[in-house]
Amino acid sequence: MTTNTTDGQVAIYRSLAKSKRRLSQLQDALEQRIDLIAVGDKSGLKDLNLSIEQLAKFSDKVEEGGAELDRIAKRKSGRASDIALDLEEARSEIGRRLACLRDARTNPSVL
Repeated sequence: MTTNTTDGQVAIYRSLAKSKRRLSQLQDALEQRIDLIAVGDKSGLKDLNLSIEQLAKFSDKVEEGGAELDRIAKRKSGRASDIALDLEEARSEIGRRLACLRDARTNPSVL
């Protein structure tokens, strides 16, 4: 199976992968901080707020990247604004009209 990807898609996939890795790292760091706070170590509270902000930032990046990939997939499938275009039907209609034009050219009485 072949997949057609644009440079833009590749960049988005890479960015998403990087953001997901960073989210995982932040999750681990948050869990460690929460464990420390649970045993009474309050020294990491300031860092906890920063980690939460970073987590929100990377979550937004992942969401934006996913939305962009959805838009690209819609464009590739021939859908515009959630309206699917029936390309097979359009091709058939064009063929029918061309046949009518050919008949009219070779047989003027058809007009």
